Amino acid sequence: MTTSAAGRQALEAVAVHLDAAVASTELATLSVVRGWDAVGFAGAEAQALRNAGAPWDWIALEIPPTSFWDLHVGVLATALADLSTRLAVGLHWRPAVDPVVRPLALELAAAEAVHFARVSGENQQELPLPPCSPAETARAALDLAHHVRAVVSATTAGAPLDAPRS
Repeated sequence: MTTSAAGRQALEAVAVHLDAAVASTELATLSVVRGWDAVGFAGAEAQALRNAGAPWDWIALEIPPTSFWDLHVGVLATALADLSTRLAVGLHWRPAVDPVVRPLALELAAAEAVHFARVSGENQQELPLPPCSPAETARAALDLAHHVRAVVSATTAGAPLDAPRS
């Protein structure tokens, strides 16, 4: 399944806002990943998604110190019945980091908002945001990424994110 041309344009507009924001010194630790670029990435994760037929129409922010594939803030575009496009921001994480990320996710939205996406092998949670512009969507994604990064950094305190908890 692919997004419409309008959806791809909306995603690219979000990406442009994110690129500008992460280029600033204080935000330089975040990376913007475009799905249509990631489809060509080498590595087992990208290969598994290609093999599974996963969609690549998305924008994401990598959240250090984790790998992109383990934890990121995603932006998706959905075509609506009236042919408009709705942008959605969400938290996406793999089971390996669930003990750290799920408690945060449950603070952000109801448990029913979390679902497991088999194709990508990750938990996904869409935040309850009203319809908004690409600039506002980018701001929401950045705000979420900073919040998640602060919680993850404080929780892990230098230990690998998937290290066993005592």
